[in-house]
Amino acid sequence: MAEGMHRYGYQGLRTDKVIEALGITKGAFYHYFTDKANVAQAVIAEMHAQAYAQTWSQLRHAPGPVLANLVAALEAIKASATEASVALGCPVTNLIQEMAPLDDAIRNQLEQILTGELAAIGNAIEHGQAQGQLNPALNAQDEALYILNALQGAYSTAKLFRSKAMFYKGIEAIIRYVQALGLGSPAAA
Repeated sequence: MAEGMHRYGYQGLRTDKVIEALGITKGAFYHYFTDKANVAQAVIAEMHAQAYAQTWSQLRHAPGPVLANLVAALEAIKASATEASVALGCPVTNLIQEMAPLDDAIRNQLEQILTGELAAIGNAIEHGQAQGQLNPALNAQDEALYILNALQGAYSTAKLFRSKAMFYKGIEAIIRYVQALGLGSPAAA
């Protein structure tokens, strides 16, 4: 289901194809899902929300310098990119662009995912400031928003150009930005 929604979008996802791919009866499908929106909500909750939380959870629990942990999270995102995943784009970004104006329940779920990302990044920056690793003049939540916006932009631009190399360059630019938040960087002076 998640793969079909990623490939065809919510609007292009056909329940009959999902039923066929799962090898179940129509009755069994509708026993678990009331409609296509319910399928999308389950995919978001069970797959996307967990994957995004896992990506950023290392910021809260990883030992070591905050900048290194932020860079490690971005490097993990970069390493997970394939030509196929770049061509299809970020599944959450795709759903945001397609469904946010159309379905409030789906929009709320997607908003929770991004709110979690913003909180994890912002908390990491605040922790780095408290530890004396990051510029204390930074507004942690503003910096987190910038990083998240840049990441979503890297996904979208790479999708448009169908270029994993462009995605890599976008992530590398975000990494340079994150590194510039440190006290020892020229940008922090």
